[in-house]
Amino acid sequence: MENNLNYALVTGASSGIGWHISELLAKKATLLCVSNQPLQLDDLKRSLEKKYGIRVVTINCDLALENSAQEFLNTAKNKT
Repeated sequence: MENNLNYALVTGASSGIGWHISELLAKKATLLCVSNQPLQLDDLKRSLEKKYGIRVVTINCDLALENSAQEFLNTAKNKT
């Protein structure tokens, strides 16, 4: 990850409170949104990038699964 950028990590970002937190943080940082709902993540990405002119990085990952944290970190390093 680049050291000169501010990132905000939102888990469960594809709906409900996670979506709304993403909206609030969109004005302050590059978003790193995680969810196990890829279609909803795509909708969130398109919506926030269009509305706020920001970059949104999405990662489809179920953090409740064993070893998913390492998978998430590897994917995040490659996407940011």
